[in-house]
Amino acid sequence: MRHCPSGVFLANAAWLVIATLADNLLGWVATIGLGRADLMAKTLRRRLLHLPGRLTRSARRRLLHLPTDWPWATQFLGALTRLRAIPLPT
Repeated sequence: MRHCPSGVFLANAAWLVIATLADNLLGWVATIGLGRADLMAKTLRRRLLHLPGRLTRSARRRLLHLPTDWPWATQFLGALTRLRAIPLPT
C-alpha cells in the first residue's frame, strides 16, 4: 500500500485496477507476441516499449521507422506480426 498515489480510497482502487491491467497486458504480449512467458515487465519495458523509433504518416498509412542498429528490432517486428495476426472478435 506504500505505492498507492493518493489518500483517497477510490482513486487508489482505480490506480490498482489500471496497474493490474497493464501488468496482464505485458504478460500477454510476452506470451503471445514473443512466445516467452519468462520475461519480466521491466525487461519488456526496457527492450520493446521504450522504442527508439519515429512514427510518420505517408499516403494515409502510418509508418514506423526503426534504427538499423537497434538490437531488438527483429524481436519487436516478429511480436508485432504475431499480435496483428490474432483475429478480431466479431
